[in-house]
Amino acid sequence: MARKLILFFLIILIVFGTTSNAVSQWQLVAHPFRELPHPPGGGTKSFTLIDSTLFAGGFSGIVRSTDEGVNWDSAGLADKDIDAILGTGTYLFAGGGRYNPGFFRSANKGNSWTRIDSGIIVSVQALAQLDTVLFVGALGNSQGSHYLIFRSSDMGMSWNNTNTGYPSVFATSFASIGKIFFAGVNGGIFSSTDDGINWVLPDTDKAFTPNVFCLASVGTILFSGGDEGILRSTDSGTSWDTAYLGDYVLSTAIKGANIFAGTINHGVLLSSDNGKTWEQINEGMGDIRINTLIVSGNYLFAGDEAGEIWRRSLSDFSVVSTVVGTLTDISLSPNPTTGLATVYNAPPDIQHVSVTNILGESVIELARPNGPEFTIDLSKFHAGIYFCVMQMNSQTVVRQILLVR
Repeated sequence: MARKLILFFLIILIVFGTTSNAVSQWQLVAHPFRELPHPPGGGTKSFTLIDSTLFAGGFSGIVRSTDEGVNWDSAGLADKDIDAILGTGTYLFAGGGRYNPGFFRSANKGNSWTRIDSGIIVSVQALAQLDTVLFVGALGNSQGSHYLIFRSSDMGMSWNNTNTGYPSVFATSFASIGKIFFAGVNGGIFSSTDDGINWVLPDTDKAFTPNVFCLASVGTILFSGGDEGILRSTDSGTSWDTAYLGDYVLSTAIKGANIFAGTINHGVLLSSDNGKTWEQINEGMGDIRINTLIVSGNYLFAGDEAGEIWRRSLSDFSVVSTVVGTLTDISLSPNPTTGLATVYNAPPDIQHVSVTNILGESVIELARPNGPEFTIDLSKFHAGIYFCVMQMNSQTVVRQILLVR
């Protein structure tokens, strides 16, 4: 009898021990900035991608990984405090912050760097690209010290800071819906419909005064993360409702209809219903401060205040990973297009179709196709690179679209 009891408890321990270890959770994959004595606001502060290379910027330059975060090496600027990085085409841009500022560009994924601030950009907080225009939220000194949005149409060779209607406030983040470009600032969200030349704060929303730390869009829904949690707008920023009030929100990442949010005190949050409900997904990580998030390949990556980089599989959240280049019979033409593009030979098991921009933000959601051909209308969007994402029963197929004017 005693032997049977001992065997029973051993089986229970093995079963529960195996179950506990099998629980999906975050992995700490790197700590490139952890050992450094950085001040508040340091740590891992920004992610970006060029092709399949993932970059992380922080209080001692930039690191990179070509194998989904397994191995990391230096991508330069080790003596700089990097607040913002952006990969676009073959160029990598990096903006220095408060303690050793500067603005730099690399044409070889961080092997070498060129300073491109032209003596007018002092400290960079936010970077984005819309069509062929590069936007920088920065402190400038061309006319004294002012917070400005700088624009470049030649990949940083020259800069323009015409900001009619834009006050001297630090732009912390950018997002776009169609041809409307948004800038989040300490005190609200401004919008522009002419590539950042003129800016307005919606008249019906003058009372909107939170400090905005991040912006993201899913289709026609705009999300703002800041010191009032997460706010949501369905009318291009004219009016807002509360999506989450539990904590300061510093960063967001989008994967299909899934929205991830990094917070100060509650780690990472996930919403799969356009921000109506949220859940914590901190298994293995804890309730730590998350400065930055990005989806890369099959994983969600998080950068924290301690200078660490965390990784978690998207399959943990029932998010289907994207497979590019499968089902080769599927074609899309004309491509490049000036607005309309038709998908041919679509398989019958397509469940959902969306079109995303280069930031991974959904700009079009389509009903399930009724046949092997369907048309996508991009005529109201800015020129640039988009992706047609077709979700099937067992996989997701992507086709790149080049929109030209």
